[in-house]
Formats: sequence, C-alpha cells, structure tokens
Amino acid sequence: MAQADRAAARAAYMQADGLHPNADGVALIVAEMGPAVLALIGWVVLNIWLLTSFIAELHDFDSAWSVFFAILGLAFLLALGLALFGSLLGGVAGG
Repeated sequence: MAQADRAAARAAYMQADGLHPNADGVALIVAEMGPAVLALIGWVVLNIWLLTSFIAELHDFDSAWSVFFAILGLAFLLALGLALFGSLLGGVAGG
C-alpha cells in the first residue's frame, strides 16, 4: 500500500488520536469480522448443546438444563482457579 493511500485510509477511518477507529472504521471492522464471529458463536453453541445432551443421555439425567448449568459452573470455577493460580505465580500477561 502506498504511503498516500495509507494516510488517506488513516484520515478516513481513524480518530484524531490515530489509535482508535471512528464510526466508519468501526463499521468496516464489524463488516469484516462479523461473519467469522457469528460462525464461531454458532460453533460454540452447537458444541455446548452436543456436550450437554451427551452427558444428560449418558448418565440418564432427567434435565439437560441441570447439566448445562453444571457445565457453566465448572467452567467458571476452572477460570477462577486458573486466575488465582496465575496470580500466585506473580505473572501478569504482557507485563
């Protein structure tokens, strides 16, 4: 990309600080990333539904909702445990 094109794009899509996109820049980002993000969300929802149904059927649970909330609770506890473990190590991402 030529330097003049880059400067024109920066003026058209960035705020005056040069770090943050303006409304047109945000619209361009959403237009480019939107389909991929929606596909990822669909994939995650499908896999959570399949996991919930599989566990509920395998263990003969009456309610798939209880399995779903148990999975969410365990994911939260796992994330909390990993965060606490990371803080005990004293590391900070990017720092």
